[in-house]
Amino acid sequence: MRLGAILHGGRSTRMGRDKAHVVVDGVAMIDRARAVVAAVCDRVVVVGGAHADVADAVSADDAGSAFAGVVAAVEFAAGVGAAAVVVVPVDMPLLTPGLLRRLFDEDDDVSFAGHPLPLVVQATSAPRLRALFDGGARKLSSCARRTVDVPIDVPAWRLMNVNAPDDVVAAEAALRASPR
Repeated sequence: MRLGAILHGGRSTRMGRDKAHVVVDGVAMIDRARAVVAAVCDRVVVVGGAHADVADAVSADDAGSAFAGVVAAVEFAAGVGAAAVVVVPVDMPLLTPGLLRRLFDEDDDVSFAGHPLPLVVQATSAPRLRALFDGGARKLSSCARRTVDVPIDVPAWRLMNVNAPDDVVAAEAALRASPR
């Protein structure tokens, strides 16, 4: 089984409100993330703090820490018998199922070069990541054992984070300029 985990736990200070509910091109970012992840995974969970509006939520040790979210997702994956988990941030609304499939093609803990997220982690890596976290690691780049190149036909904006209102405008412009 493949598990998908959407990180949703930061303070969204640059956006000024919860990024998950920010609309990009007519769709809330949380809904975009769910759709993309559901296209390649058997089950999707949301990882972070308390989410009253989320049916399948996983709590993290530190809801504001992406690294803690990754650890929680991988431990959850191991506990439910998933072979691997793809972790995506809620604020990366331009991802495609094809990009996530590319990461799943690897049989390792892997992310794209220069981008710590999205990330695919094998469930067997749960103890390794827990030890790193308990030892003080907080850099997402330490989650992947290796990186792969972004496919050459994928524009860089597909991996952009939407952190501020101006980023929403840039994301929508990129979508309008690209063939659907």
